[in-house]
Amino acid sequence: MPFASSILRADASPSNADVIHFTVNFSENVTGVDPGDFLLTPSGSISNYAIIEVLGSGNSYAVTVNTGVGDGTLRLDLAG
Repeated sequence: MPFASSILRADASPSNADVIHFTVNFSENVTGVDPGDFLLTPSGSISNYAIIEVLGSGNSYAVTVNTGVGDGTLRLDLAG
């Protein structure tokens, strides 16, 4: 069963950007990865955030996140 071996912010932190990026590496090659495979966990007063794109192949994927409005942080995890 593949698992996420790393989930790393690809942008500088902290950021006031409207969009941020994460790099997700899996333990083996995977297919069919989409936004529903991930979970965003906010802290602070952030709202209206969303995963807007997942691109990649093999064992490496880039996840693009709309940061929404408010102050705080967003953590990206593999769902399930």
